[in-house]
Amino acid sequence: MIKTDYIISKIEKYASLDLAENWDNSGWQIDLGHDYTNKVLVALSFTKEVLEQAITNDCDLIVTHHPLIFEPIKKINNPLINEAIKNNICVYCAHTNLDKTYGSTTDALCGVLGLQNLVTVEDYIKISHLKDELALEQLIENIKQSLSLDSVKLINPDNVTIVKNIAICAGGGGSFVNKLKNDDVDVFIT
Repeated sequence: MIKTDYIISKIEKYASLDLAENWDNSGWQIDLGHDYTNKVLVALSFTKEVLEQAITNDCDLIVTHHPLIFEPIKKINNPLINEAIKNNICVYCAHTNLDKTYGSTTDALCGVLGLQNLVTVEDYIKISHLKDELALEQLIENIKQSLSLDSVKLINPDNVTIVKNIAICAGGGGSFVNKLKNDDVDVFIT
C-alpha cells in the first residue's frame, strides 16, 4: 500500500501539469479521495476492457495517457465512469504534459525505434538525422518489427524511396505536417 498523493506527485514531477495544453484535461479524471492505493493499472486509454481488467485485478487507481473527460460534465451518465465509481476506482491521466516533457512519449517511441541524433522542432515533434541513408522500405520493416505491427499505413505523394531525416510524433501530429516542410524531412512517423 502506498500513499496516493505520492504516486500522483511522482507523475506530476516527471510531467508537470503546467506543460499540458489549455484545451487538454490532464490530471484527475475521477478523484475519490483515496489516501492510499494498493494496485495501479496503467493504460493508453480508459476503455471498457481496461476497467474490467482493473476490477478483476482489484486495482484502485487507473493511470491513462488519454483523458477520460475532455469537456465539462453536466451530469454523470457515462457507464464507464459510473462503473469506475461503483468499484471505487480513481482515474488519473497524463496527456499533453507527458507528450511535452523531457523523456516524452515521442522520446520513448524514438527509443523503441532506435532513432538517435534527435532535435526537437516542436513541443511534440522530434527529428532524427540518420547517419546513413536508409531505404523507405527498410524503415517500414524496422517500424513494423520494433512495434510488433502487421502493417503500417503509408501516404507517400512525393514517392520518397530513400530516407535521411525522420520526423516523429507519438500522437496524431496532423497539425504539424505543413510546419515540417521547412525542416528537410523525408518521412513523418505519427
